[in-house]
Amino acid sequence: MHDVDNYTLGKGVVQFNRLLSSVYQGYRDLGNAPALSVSIALEMLDHFSSRSGMKSKDARVVQSATPKVSFTLDEVNPSNLELMSLGLSETVVQIATEGEALELTVVQLDRTYFDADDGHRKLKPPTYLKYDTGTVLFVANEIVYGATAYGRVEAVVGTSITGILVLSNVSGTFVNNEVLSGSVAGAAAADGTQVVVAALDVLVCNGIGTVIYTKTTDYTVDMDVGSITVLDAGSIVAGTIYMCYMAEKCTYTRIGFLDDSALEGELHFISDNPIGNNYELLFWRVNLMPTGDTAFIGEGWSSLQFEGEILKDETNHADDPYGFVIEAPTVVATTTT
Repeated sequence: MHDVDNYTLGKGVVQFNRLLSSVYQGYRDLGNAPALSVSIALEMLDHFSSRSGMKSKDARVVQSATPKVSFTLDEVNPSNLELMSLGLSETVVQIATEGEALELTVVQLDRTYFDADDGHRKLKPPTYLKYDTGTVLFVANEIVYGATAYGRVEAVVGTSITGILVLSNVSGTFVNNEVLSGSVAGAAAADGTQVVVAALDVLVCNGIGTVIYTKTTDYTVDMDVGSITVLDAGSIVAGTIYMCYMAEKCTYTRIGFLDDSALEGELHFISDNPIGNNYELLFWRVNLMPTGDTAFIGEGWSSLQFEGEILKDETNHADDPYGFVIEAPTVVATTTT
């Protein structure tokens, strides 16, 4: 019977229960899904009669049926990017550092350099003290003492004679030319007073710590990513340089590409249609794969696209091995007597 209430404008929530190492992780709401569709690809086997004249088709059967699902997500978050990249994610906890000296090799000018794999993000400006006329090289983690000041040596760039100490927990003010002695090994004289690098900057120096380069003239810095870009019009030349900094305590999600060769799990859809009847779909085994392009730069909204085959799970679900569709239940009024 014709019923306009059956006209449907589809909306709803898509959930995925990923199978990792033979363990289901629980249903996760995939966020806003502007498109979800289900199809069945049928392969037919035809039979033709050859009894007389022109052969004619007299039978047709389904030889194979492959149910499929496809959907689009437009919430680009770490969990969905994990699906798109067939990857596994980990939460990285970066411990706050009081001072680091990262050695970088400049190959060409007008290039960006940083420790892409294990480097720090969210950098802070360091405190440093130049030294000269030294006799014994300072070592990291010792305390350096002046006449009325002291601080912890976090890193050293230079030689036993001259260089730079990256400091933390400085008390007092080091005075130019005063004698510096380390609690473990170092011995030299202060070459100026300690310097707190300007906010949103790092200390960039040559490989022996005798030349300190100038931001915007010799380099630019990205404090969030932890990188410097060497400018071709500056005074930095090819070779070893050091980037000295502190780092904030922070956390971030890191997703590996193609960590997992399979993306399988249960797919659950719960409709909430403004027009039309509501349904619930559940498929036991969906082998998903990302499709199309994910635009990280574009004029429109970015989206993630997936399609997959719905596989049979007769072992665990003999009655409905592929899954099921349920029409939203109707509450039946009960009467009491």
